[in-house]
Amino acid sequence: FEPCPSPPPSTSRSSSSKKKKNEEEKSKKRKSSGDDFEPSPPSTSRPKSANSTKPATNKKPVPDRTLNYWVEVYLEKDKKWICFDVKTGKMNTPADIEARLPKPIFYILAVDNKGYFKDVTRRYASDYITSTRKLRYDEDWIEETLKKFTQRSGNKSKQEDQELERKSEEAPMPTTVSGFKNHPLYVLKRHLLKFEAIYPAEAPPLGWWKSEPVYARECVHTLQGRTSWLKEGRTVKVGEEAYKVVTARPKYDRMTGTMVKDQPLDVFGHWQTEKYIPPPAKDGKVPRNEYGNVELFKPWMLPKGTVHIPINGLTRVLRKLNVDAAPAMMGWDFSGGGCHPVFDGYVVCKEFEDLVIDAWDQDQREREERAEEKREKRILDNWRRLVKGLFIREKIQAKYMKKK
Repeated sequence: FEPCPSPPPSTSRSSSSKKKKNEEEKSKKRKSSGDDFEPSPPSTSRPKSANSTKPATNKKPVPDRTLNYWVEVYLEKDKKWICFDVKTGKMNTPADIEARLPKPIFYILAVDNKGYFKDVTRRYASDYITSTRKLRYDEDWIEETLKKFTQRSGNKSKQEDQELERKSEEAPMPTTVSGFKNHPLYVLKRHLLKFEAIYPAEAPPLGWWKSEPVYARECVHTLQGRTSWLKEGRTVKVGEEAYKVVTARPKYDRMTGTMVKDQPLDVFGHWQTEKYIPPPAKDGKVPRNEYGNVELFKPWMLPKGTVHIPINGLTRVLRKLNVDAAPAMMGWDFSGGGCHPVFDGYVVCKEFEDLVIDAWDQDQREREERAEEKREKRILDNWRRLVKGLFIREKIQAKYMKKK
């Protein structure tokens, strides 16, 4: 036997054919099992790094177009103020200035050459009535605060006020429900309060908002009950029917000690009332209500033939003189968690006025004399007590204390 330096070619071919057969069998198994995955050749491209991304283009900053200051010029020929934008050169364009103002708008104050202030918000706020007015503080407080810095009323100031008032009134009708609420010119029935009503009942609407009539604010009137109108010095006319019936406020019943609720209350308008005329005094007797008082809520409620004496404490004097009089009820006090009547003096017949006042003066002089006598007596008693105490002290010292 002699070794061969290289394997025979037949052997090598067979091995290669066996490998091919094995690969074919494996491929058939993959196909039968549904595994058709074939690995993709490795990519020759390089992975992108974070730094390889292109930088974003820098956007130019948007210029701030808000406007906080501008100029107003007074035209002597037209007698009015116009606005002037120094940046753009536009003149008399309040709408353009309003568009550039920071929102929301609260106050816009103008300062003249003399340093006086003027509230010109209505000139530049187109929605002053519907929105801006509700955002501002109490107007009375603002006027009181700026009173020292505002110019005294003159023709120029009055004309400007009329122009601002006219501009605010020319605003269009609101387009939302919230805009109609508390609007000074327009009102919807849904926004009427408990004691408010539209008069006359057949008042024509100024327009419509979604099939709901819009009425003028001047048609809205406040209604009150009979007692409330009496406090205003007015009484309901005879034969008038209630314009509206509402639920009365809860009232405390002293007899049962409970709160009475859900009681109907007839309310009337001002056009259904007349000035209260009290009955006159007769035979020296003062007319009074069921409680024995004279209601003097207004000056014309004083009964004819009587006079009001605003002096408290006349009861004893009137009892001595046997003169008929009634306490004068001036109003109500709602402090202390309740309602209490307020009295000021008495109402007597006019023929007894001088007699009562003279008797009051005499009574006051007598009171002063009695008070002075009482004061002098108290002073003398104090001196007597002091002197008596000094004598007793001297006697005790002389009798029981040794002399040095």
